[in-house]
Amino acid sequence: MNLFYLVPCFGILALLYTFVKSAWVTKQDAGNDRMKEISTYIAEGAMAFLKAEYKVLGYFVVIAALLLAVMGYSSSNWLIAVAFIIGAVFSALAGLSVCVLLQKLMCVPHMLHVPASAKPSRFRLAAAP
Repeated sequence: MNLFYLVPCFGILALLYTFVKSAWVTKQDAGNDRMKEISTYIAEGAMAFLKAEYKVLGYFVVIAALLLAVMGYSSSNWLIAVAFIIGAVFSALAGLSVCVLLQKLMCVPHMLHVPASAKPSRFRLAAAP
């Protein structure tokens, strides 16, 4: 089989695997009320980080795309800038989806591994304000 067709097939296979695992994680028990509260704090912090990160990346993508368009217009093709923007958008969406899935995964009690040798006091969280 030609590699041109094989690469998208593996991409589709990876997406199917991701959807199956995501559905499994979503169906798991979220734990007790304290675990749900902690996961809410984690989700809020992660989303605040992504918002700040994507704001900075947005400026970078616009400036880089403009430079690519100007340079591409004079020497090769301005569509390079369009491809760069599309790649940046899909990269941001991938980062967001991974972040959301990891937040759900943090809520599944049996997915969190605490070593038997760990002191319980090391894993206590301070009371929320």
